Amino acid sequence: MRGSIRVGKLFGIPLFIHYTWFVIVALITISFATVNYPREYPGWPVASYWLAGLLTALLLFASVLIHELSHSLVSRAQGVPVDSITLFIFGGVANIREEPRKARHELLMAAAGPASSLLLALLLGIVALVAPARSFVAGLARTLALINLWVGLFNLIPGFPLDGGRVLRSLIWWGSNDIVQSTRIASIIGRVIATLMIISGFLVAIFLGDWVSGLWLVFIGWFLDNAAVQSYQQLLLREALAGVTARQLMSPLCPTIEDDPDLQTVVDEFVLGTGQRCLFISRGNRLAGLLTLHHIKSVPKERWRETRVSEVMTPSSEIKSVDINQSGLNILRTMDEANVNQIPVVDGERMVGIITREHLLHYIRNRIELGL
Repeated sequence: MRGSIRVGKLFGIPLFIHYTWFVIVALITISFATVNYPREYPGWPVASYWLAGLLTALLLFASVLIHELSHSLVSRAQGVPVDSITLFIFGGVANIREEPRKARHELLMAAAGPASSLLLALLLGIVALVAPARSFVAGLARTLALINLWVGLFNLIPGFPLDGGRVLRSLIWWGSNDIVQSTRIASIIGRVIATLMIISGFLVAIFLGDWVSGLWLVFIGWFLDNAAVQSYQQLLLREALAGVTARQLMSPLCPTIEDDPDLQTVVDEFVLGTGQRCLFISRGNRLAGLLTLHHIKSVPKERWRETRVSEVMTPSSEIKSVDINQSGLNILRTMDEANVNQIPVVDGERMVGIITREHLLHYIRNRIELGL
């Protein structure tokens, strides 16, 4: 997720925090310190309210992290790699590299998160009962128990891509043996639930006058609707690219130009003149770098005449490449990680072709039009 910073590893899984996390932590802290705790526990020192508010925000996300770790560890136990976990404004997300291989695996992975949240709610509820009544510890534990109970139950709503929606998809998949159709059905149900949440949010805001809760509900519904659509599209993308290799997707290499011309010359003679979107730069018999439209567009037009290719191109030492037998899905993942639109294809140590995002989109579009 762009805008995230890496803060460490847990069980070998990289942990990231998105910049929106800091915003929601501040809002939760202020809300609980100024409204919730003073209302529920009058008589505490003011400093205790602020400390309780901050601990609530931090321990809430610790609970979310346990929730996502539960998904991740079960996923790895089923042989599905996990690339990272990211905490952000809506909670957390585990970046699981690929779809589960079996419906049973999906069921276990999806159920692990809510199960961990409900277990935390139970344990924290016990702490709240054992601690002295209306004490700081009892108040904090009770609040976190209720939050984890809400998180566990909310995630069991059968709206894809919530955990409950994934449980629903796994059950449909188990019965139909068709993950694409199962995902389509679960996504439709997810969008219906998201729409109901948006409508409910507006009703709460307008008729009950609770604009904060209402708009937050609208925002969550909007987020879930987008997530449902994107999740289904990502599955179609995976299915389309999983069985194809770089050998089938690549085109001949970009033309090679010698020396170090200015960008205006390159635009006039190659981009506009012959329609090239990428160029290899050589010096003698040695590859010096790769120039793309992205590089050219990064320079203001009025500076093209004075800017040399070598100043903006990707040096040969930094050029990412993929093997000729690599799958289309892994190629797309490599391009995303490197943030590039073109990537060379190699056979051994020999560069034999290039793949662009346009190639991938064109291939997928043809499959869809042919009904494949």
